[in-house]
Amino acid sequence: MSTLPPQPKDSTPILALAHRAETTLESLAKVEEQIASLLEQKHRLLDEVRSLQGLVNVEFDRVLKTSKPIAAKLVGQIERAAPQMPQVTTLRIPAIVPPVTRTVAQAAS
Repeated sequence: MSTLPPQPKDSTPILALAHRAETTLESLAKVEEQIASLLEQKHRLLDEVRSLQGLVNVEFDRVLKTSKPIAAKLVGQIERAAPQMPQVTTLRIPAIVPPVTRTVAQAAS
């Protein structure tokens, strides 16, 4: 039968601190996992917004293209009615979400 070496009386606070450090590190690891998950979700949502923005731009282009004959007729009428008016131009919708740059390490994960 083996006997355990005697424990010094001071070991209890050390064990408590070691246990506290271990649980804190475990909590930190869980938080890091949650942050990584949220970053992945953010990138997916940004990609979806960019995709939807592209579809909106395509739809605007389609609508503007089909309405060009009508618009040209109206512009002609306006120009004939008031030649000093500035020329009408087609406006493009600016990007809502700036492109996200990722590092090689982020792209690989």
